Amino acid sequence: MKHSRVHLGNIISRYPGRTFAIVMIVTFIMFMINFNSSMFGLEKKTEASEDAWLPDNELTSTLDDLQNNYGSSVSFVQILVKGKNNNVITKEAFIDILEVEKQISENEKVQYVLYPQSGNIMSMASAMTSSFMLGSGIPPSNITYDSMIDFLENNITQLQIEGMFTYLWNSPVEEEQEAIRQGAVLLSKDFVGNMDKGIVKAKATLMLVMYDSEKYDEIEDDENPIVDADLEIIDIIDGQKFDGVDYMGIYESQYVEYVINTDVGMMILFLLVIIIIVVIMFLTYKSVLDTVLSLSAIFLAIIWMGAFGVLLGLTFADIYEAVPIILIGIGVDYAIHITLRYREERERERKAVRGAMLLAVATVGASLFLSSLTTGFSFASMGTSEMPPMREFGIFLMLGIFCCFILVVTLIPSAKVLADTYKLKRQHKKEKKLREAGKENEVKSKLNPGPEKMNDGGTPKKKKEPALDRGLGRIGDTAARKPGPIIAIALVLAILCGYMALQLETEFDYKEFLPSRHQVTDDIGYIFDNFYFGVDEADVLIRADLTDPAVLEGMDEIQQNIENDKYINQEEPYTSVLTLMQAVASDTGTDEIPPNAEFRVAFEAADTDDDGVPDENIGALYDFLRANETYQPLLANVLYYNKDSGKYEGALIRVSVNTHGGDYNGEIADEMEANIKPLENKENVEVFATGQPIITDQIITSIQTSGLQSLVITIIIAAIILCALFTYEFRSISLGLFTEVPVVLVILWIYGTMYLGGVPLTVMTIMICTITIGIGIDYAIHITNRFMESIHDDRDVSRAIRHTVVNTGGALFGAAVTTVGGFGILFFAPTNPMRMFGTFTALAITFALISSIIVLPAMLGVYARWKLSKDIDYFEKHVDITHVRQLVSKSIHASEAGLRHLGGAIIEAEHKFAHHIVEGERKVEAGVKKVGDKVIDVEDKIEKKVLKAEEVVEDKFMKFGDKVIEVEDKVEKGAKKAGKKVVETPKKAVEKMKRKK
Repeated sequence: MKHSRVHLGNIISRYPGRTFAIVMIVTFIMFMINFNSSMFGLEKKTEASEDAWLPDNELTSTLDDLQNNYGSSVSFVQILVKGKNNNVITKEAFIDILEVEKQISENEKVQYVLYPQSGNIMSMASAMTSSFMLGSGIPPSNITYDSMIDFLENNITQLQIEGMFTYLWNSPVEEEQEAIRQGAVLLSKDFVGNMDKGIVKAKATLMLVMYDSEKYDEIEDDENPIVDADLEIIDIIDGQKFDGVDYMGIYESQYVEYVINTDVGMMILFLLVIIIIVVIMFLTYKSVLDTVLSLSAIFLAIIWMGAFGVLLGLTFADIYEAVPIILIGIGVDYAIHITLRYREERERERKAVRGAMLLAVATVGASLFLSSLTTGFSFASMGTSEMPPMREFGIFLMLGIFCCFILVVTLIPSAKVLADTYKLKRQHKKEKKLREAGKENEVKSKLNPGPEKMNDGGTPKKKKEPALDRGLGRIGDTAARKPGPIIAIALVLAILCGYMALQLETEFDYKEFLPSRHQVTDDIGYIFDNFYFGVDEADVLIRADLTDPAVLEGMDEIQQNIENDKYINQEEPYTSVLTLMQAVASDTGTDEIPPNAEFRVAFEAADTDDDGVPDENIGALYDFLRANETYQPLLANVLYYNKDSGKYEGALIRVSVNTHGGDYNGEIADEMEANIKPLENKENVEVFATGQPIITDQIITSIQTSGLQSLVITIIIAAIILCALFTYEFRSISLGLFTEVPVVLVILWIYGTMYLGGVPLTVMTIMICTITIGIGIDYAIHITNRFMESIHDDRDVSRAIRHTVVNTGGALFGAAVTTVGGFGILFFAPTNPMRMFGTFTALAITFALISSIIVLPAMLGVYARWKLSKDIDYFEKHVDITHVRQLVSKSIHASEAGLRHLGGAIIEAEHKFAHHIVEGERKVEAGVKKVGDKVIDVEDKIEKKVLKAEEVVEDKFMKFGDKVIEVEDKVEKGAKKAGKKVVETPKKAVEKMKRKK
């Protein structure tokens, strides 16, 4: 691995142009795949709906079964109507509603998706007005929207409307009273309370528009007839002048998805994140070029990641919006480390461009590889989740991390080598022109910063240490002096926070993902708060031969169990094929199900034991209902007929339950599981408890189990990778565990903070800890690597800790500030889950920084003192952190010796000439004055040879560098013999010129 680091750095620094070109070519291909996938025969999948969060398990398959095999192909669109003066039961409001209904029914785009049946638009206004007209003797065929509007304007008064509501509410006729009370579901909750007080008033009502569900199958990426119809309805509402209505708004699933996908809130935040990070990075780099290169690498990584997502067939769900922000935060960390290490190597002994970059890639590149490996696999652990968005979220992040690593160690180094080499060439040309113009003094001033500032005593003045370095130095000193108290405090806090973490609640509400500042979000919240939507449907799905009498007997037992449930809606507890047959076979039927005498005879004949459940000729009873136009849609809601096999293969018991806003989903799920036991152990029978309350409970359970499972897997994988690699690098398995412990402490800290902040576990916040491990482990790795390098060079543990915290801690501080800034801006996100995710992720990264520069150094100090107490030479014998630097150095010297052995005339190594040009110009200038005017010409010739030799040396040493490592012992001997000649060569050249003079 150590040799491979040098090879990678060698290739990039040797062929920067080719490396840069390859990256650009690959990026172009990735761009086309990402944004024009159809050109390659690929599909970019997108989804923003509640169904996307359903777990991949048997329960989800039951929902697919329900959606595909049951129902009458109807989907409801809700239009919220708020009345002026908080009253929608007025003549003016009813007229406004009828006008909107009329225009909706006449719109071509809406007509295309409307359910093909009369009465496909429903409202309290049309129901009450038609009742008035029927009571006045007007035949149904003459009731149209125009006639209803005219009748309401000219024949009905406000007093009559209120009188009708009062009569029906208190009617002695049970059917009339039941009708108004069932219709009250279209009115806001305050209606019932007002009617009990004798006041006819409701602040809002709902209009229901019935869409043909088959039209949803026609939705394509570029065409959506449902959304087109929704937008037409919105235009109709916006173009209407209301007299009795204060507001109208639409709620439909496809429109909600359209709002999410077209919301610009996240785009604005994304731009703000970029601006903040650009500012912080510029303050860190103080270089426009380095800032642009770092951001370019990250943005290209996002493009690469998206292309890989398309190639792998991943779905770009609404949670994907957080992925680019996370990658920016992590990618900035990688870019800062590689860039600052390159600068450090260039400043150290004034290394040449390519040599400094080779060393930077060979050292920091290894840490980044280790970080990307642990971070990538940490995110990949989310792949064990049952929920597709969370699973694919982790895969996206893993792909993005690897793409970031590749681009940071290829694009940035190659571009920096090209740019800095070009700058040096321009600098050489300018200096040559100045010399030719006789302006040696200007050359001198540019090459030499001048003498150091001296104190009165003649000693050089010390430069003032930056405030950040001073602060980090104090932190390092404290960690070195008082490791015990620091570790104890960290552990106590972790224990307390771990206890609080056990008290965290888990929630799931898809409405939370809607933009909080969008009107549709307000409308949905208003509907759920002010209408009777506490009643929901839980279902029992049965897959079996429904003509088997034993299956019907079991279904009847399940229904009897349901009647005893605590959360059942007693007014209409359940509907099934049994209740349908019983209603049709009764003398009176129901409001929706008319009786049938012929069916009654057949049903009574099939029910041999007179228990209300047929025992014979069951298939014939189904066939009768399926052949009847009145009963066929009702039968399709509760019975599945397979046209291919010609058999009745499934049934549904639709159960009405009181969820109380989802508070009792878990209890309902438990009750339903207990109810279905009569058919659970039957041969050739599959029975499932399903429906929205149960699925929501399943999602919450999946959040808990998936989050815990992902967290445990992440910790284990990170520990295995760290222990394996640190064992290879430093021959210490315990060092890997030491490195991970502070990150685990951060997880407990952030969970405790969430509890104190009253933030529940959600699909977003559950991922914070996995992301914390992914990002926090990077910080820990950099600290550990730098500490091991420092302790190898200096056995003083305290100085090693201070050196580590000041140098690497500074880079970590800059990286953390940019990452925290990126996530912190999500506090202003349009959705609440994204706000909580951004806020607490930023807090977790802050904790990770604190743990890395305080707790981890204290632990490493304890570890180092323990090792030194056992063996004072432990780090000399086992830590090989400087081997890479030695390989690079030997590569340079051995290449020079190899060239001389082959007869190459080398004046001096590249780094010697650079030092000669910068600091030895005074000596050259003194020689020029002694020798005379001709020396200037000789100097120019020497300079040309120097520049030429630089190019030859750099090119040759790169070519020979890879081979030298294998024969370094043999070549070193030649280097030692020839070393003396190389040093004396420039002196002999000058003496020879003097003799010629």
